[in-house]
Amino acid sequence: MNDNASGSAAVLEAALRLAGEPATDMPIRFAFWGAEERGLLGSRHHLDTLSEEERRRIVLYINLDMVGSPNFGRFIQLTQDTNNAFVASTVGFLTDYFRENNLPVEERIGSPRGFSSDNASFATKGIPTVSLFTGAGGTKDAAHAQRFGGTAGQPFDPCYHKACDTEQNVDRQVLEQITDALTSALRRLTPPPH
Repeated sequence: MNDNASGSAAVLEAALRLAGEPATDMPIRFAFWGAEERGLLGSRHHLDTLSEEERRRIVLYINLDMVGSPNFGRFIQLTQDTNNAFVASTVGFLTDYFRENNLPVEERIGSPRGFSSDNASFATKGIPTVSLFTGAGGTKDAAHAQRFGGTAGQPFDPCYHKACDTEQNVDRQVLEQITDALTSALRRLTPPPH
């Protein structure tokens, strides 16, 4: 359920919230991908079927994968360091939400191969990405436990890729925080200058 019904739930809830509000000038497309675990098949197929012009119109891809981990951290991940002002403003909107609500957050930068979720499909096509993530099977260190709470020396998600990844494995409070941050950031987006 955390991997990745949590991300799907956050995306769907953000879409439902925004659908009930006046439209903005920023076109936003919500999408769900299949077969991520089998090689990012859904997102790769989607991008491969778009024309080059359609791909160029995607100014940013926001990925949500595992956003309800029970021993969570709050991470904003970029697949690459970028000087892109639109990406920077989006990250700023996300961090603003967390800081305004006294919720610690950590920004990370790594290669597309370092984060093997659907964001890698977009990054390899040259599309900037931002991901929200609360941790997978990696062990939470003492610094992260001090920053986010939870238990050091234990996985962020002890049920990562295991049968125990059920509804009880999702921290609903952090899932709501991630959903709120996403919705808040999407409300503030404005089209980048051409």
